[in-house]
Amino acid sequence: VISLLVIGRAVRTDVRRASVIAFGGWLIATWLVFSFMAGIFHQYYTVALAPALAAMVAMGAFSLWIARDKLWARIVTPILIVFTAFWDFSLAGRSQWLPWLKWAILIIGLMGALGFALAGLLRIRQLALVALILSVIGLMAGSAAWALYTVSQGHMGSIVLAGPSLSLGRMGGGPGGMPGGAPSGGQPGNGHPGG
Repeated sequence: VISLLVIGRAVRTDVRRASVIAFGGWLIATWLVFSFMAGIFHQYYTVALAPALAAMVAMGAFSLWIARDKLWARIVTPILIVFTAFWDFSLAGRSQWLPWLKWAILIIGLMGALGFALAGLLRIRQLALVALILSVIGLMAGSAAWALYTVSQGHMGSIVLAGPSLSLGRMGGGPGGMPGGAPSGGQPGNGHPGG
């Protein structure tokens, strides 16, 4: 929506609009399919959303940067950064790995949002650039940490998972994260139903 607002009445062959329609259509279609799927659904299927989501976030962020002198962009940008910082804080808090990371994400993200708000009020372009750098660092820290963790660990099996294991209390299971405490790929007798 933000990208389409910024693009406005561009020519019919505008590449930016075509990109928004292509990646936005991909994102909406995949989201709808996953939302109404029945039967077996593995959480790693959601990786099909990642390229479209990444493209849409990048286009939206670039559009906000282009429109940073407009009043609506000066209001929307800090709100989106705060919302994303709290969402990243919540996601990072689901794991016991690097407990300080969630606080770093939240604090740096809020500093970036405050920087954008002040840059809009005071019309200081250098402050907007500092806010952009802080926002990118804060909001990408969790994803970068999870990616680094994933590539640094050996993996076995066919289930694709990323990042450290989640807190057991939130998963609803015992050791291994499955009901009854079975490790992934557990055999009967290892504590899962039927064993």
